[in-house]
Amino acid sequence: MRSEWPLVLFTLLTQAAVGSFAAIGAARMLMRPVLPEDLASALVRAPLAGVLALLVLAALGSAGHLLQPLRAWRAARNARSSWLSVEIVLLGVFAALTAIVAILEWQGGGGTARDALAAVAASAGAGLLYAMGQLYRLPSRPAWNHPLTPVSFFVTAALLGVLLVASSLAFTGFAVVGDAKVFPERLAALDTTLHVLLAAASVLLAVEVLVVQAQAALRREASRRSALPEPRRALLRLQRATSARTVLAIAALGLAGWFVLRRPALSVVEFEGALVVWAAFWLTVAESLIGRITFYRERPVAGV
Repeated sequence: MRSEWPLVLFTLLTQAAVGSFAAIGAARMLMRPVLPEDLASALVRAPLAGVLALLVLAALGSAGHLLQPLRAWRAARNARSSWLSVEIVLLGVFAALTAIVAILEWQGGGGTARDALAAVAASAGAGLLYAMGQLYRLPSRPAWNHPLTPVSFFVTAALLGVLLVASSLAFTGFAVVGDAKVFPERLAALDTTLHVLLAAASVLLAVEVLVVQAQAALRREASRRSALPEPRRALLRLQRATSARTVLAIAALGLAGWFVLRRPALSVVEFEGALVVWAAFWLTVAESLIGRITFYRERPVAGV
């Protein structure tokens, strides 16, 4: 498992970056009708910086898995025949476009051009997630060679992205919008955006619970049908990991749901509200990390 840690970090960080970028666009659309352009721009600068940081960390993480990381770009030559090459090309395109969008955002301009580039970047990110999922559909690993693999990558990306952006807005938003008594409509727009993001996270967490159970069932079935089934100890580890992931996801769902449904509604000016958002985020991070470690522990099986 030690040799797979770079892949665990690379896939999770990349997916979080793609999901965060999409969530930033959604948050901006929600805030645009109410907040001034410069204020909306200021609110998304920190999350955009976080996306770039995630991409840098992902690149560093992937370098730990490559024998000659400086030559990784050469794999792009096989983009027509290799999902790995497609992944590398789309990662480069996504990172470059994200950097340009961030620069335009920090300069306070861009307008239509920025929005167009952001749409192209989001499309590249979606393609990147799909290529990443297809890359792991290997015949030697029946539990991976299933449409559920790319689906799980998309769900993880959306979930981590939505909660990461919500966490950023929860802790920095009130400082940007100003005094709630002076600008109540601005605070209301920020609170509405947070509630929409947490509502989306609640739905995604419910889907994640279903995906977790389906992944475990798929792996058990692949082992049962194999001529070389996994040892009992490995299946017990899978059961414990599945239980832990389910508990963490349900706990995060409970927090996110409470934030959305609580009356009177929670606000970003309340420390309690920000704490709930961050707790839901870190519970989801823990669940995703356990899931990705379990994913890479699945060994090849023969005779299927």
